[in-house]
Amino acid sequence: MENQEEVVRVRIPRKDQNEILGVIEQMLGASRVRVRCVDGKVRMGRIPGKLKRKIWIKEGDVVIVSPWEV
Repeated sequence: MENQEEVVRVRIPRKDQNEILGVIEQMLGASRVRVRCVDGKVRMGRIPGKLKRKIWIKEGDVVIVSPWEV
């Protein structure tokens, strides 16, 4: 039999929606994380409930970050 490779689709960040890539540095609890973004800034992030129930996120994972204005 031939080797069959599984195709995985990955969504890329959309510039028009102000999304960037980041790496989870630390899990803080209560759905909060510390993320180092590709622009060099360290941000506090939040994992939405619908995503938290579907996917296990751990330190070192690459995520799409959508920064808020404060």
